[in-house]
Amino acid sequence: MVTGALRERYAEHRKGRPSMQELLAIADRAAAHVKRPYVDHAELLYDENGLPK
Repeated sequence: MVTGALRERYAEHRKGRPSMQELLAIADRAAAHVKRPYVDHAELLYDENGLPK
Protein backbone atom coordinates (compact mmCIF):
# COMPACT_ATOMS: atom_id res chain seq x y z
CA MET A 1 0.00 0.00 0.00
CA VAL A 2 2.73 2.48 0.95
CA THR A 3 4.89 1.30 -1.94
CA GLY A 4 2.03 1.85 -4.39
CA ALA A 5 1.43 5.38 -3.06
CA LEU A 6 5.13 6.19 -3.38
CA ARG A 7 5.19 4.89 -6.95
CA GLU A 8 2.17 7.01 -7.86
CA ARG A 9 3.66 10.12 -6.34
CA TYR A 10 6.99 9.52 -8.09
CA ALA A 11 5.21 8.99 -11.41
CA GLU A 12 3.26 12.24 -10.98
CA HIS A 13 6.41 14.14 -10.08
CA ARG A 14 8.31 12.82 -13.11
CA LYS A 15 5.61 13.96 -15.57
CA GLY A 16 6.26 17.66 -15.12
CA ARG A 17 9.39 19.61 -15.84
CA PRO A 18 11.35 20.74 -12.79
CA SER A 19 10.84 24.33 -11.75
CA MET A 20 13.69 26.81 -11.58
CA GLN A 21 13.49 26.65 -7.78
CA GLU A 22 13.91 22.88 -7.84
CA LEU A 23 16.92 23.15 -10.16
CA LEU A 24 18.53 25.82 -7.99
CA ALA A 25 17.95 23.70 -4.88
CA ILE A 26 19.66 20.76 -6.59
CA ALA A 27 22.57 23.01 -7.60
CA ASP A 28 22.92 24.29 -4.03
CA ARG A 29 23.02 20.75 -2.63
CA ALA A 30 25.59 19.70 -5.24
CA ALA A 31 27.75 22.79 -4.65
CA ALA A 32 28.08 21.85 -0.99
CA HIS A 33 30.02 18.74 -2.09
CA VAL A 34 32.39 20.45 -4.55
CA LYS A 35 35.92 20.77 -3.30
CA ARG A 36 37.63 24.06 -3.95
CA PRO A 37 39.83 25.29 -5.51
CA TYR A 38 38.67 23.81 -8.76
CA VAL A 39 41.11 21.70 -10.74
CA ASP A 40 41.97 23.16 -14.11
CA HIS A 41 41.43 20.21 -16.42
CA ALA A 42 43.86 21.68 -18.94
CA GLU A 43 46.64 21.14 -16.41
CA LEU A 44 45.77 17.46 -16.26
CA LEU A 45 45.56 16.98 -20.04
CA TYR A 46 48.20 19.30 -21.51
CA ASP A 47 51.80 20.19 -20.79
CA GLU A 48 53.26 23.71 -20.56
CA ASN A 49 53.50 23.87 -24.37
CA GLY A 50 49.85 23.01 -24.88
CA LEU A 51 50.62 19.51 -26.10
CA PRO A 52 48.74 16.48 -24.84
CA LYS A 53 50.49 14.65 -22.02
